[in-house]
Amino acid sequence: MVIDNHYIALKLVEGLFRKGLVNSETFENVKATYPEAFASSGDSYWEHQLKQNVKDGK
Repeated sequence: MVIDNHYIALKLVEGLFRKGLVNSETFENVKATYPEAFASSGDSYWEHQLKQNVKDGK
């Protein structure tokens, strides 16, 4: 897994959303802007990357 600016930004927004500091509309916009970072099941970026790496055999 690569930790880059997108990863950090997504984790920040995700964490703020879970704490109620970012509204659902903002969070949904982030998910729509970076769909590759979120699985259709709603998994977090990290969970999605982990599953992708396991599937790819990394």
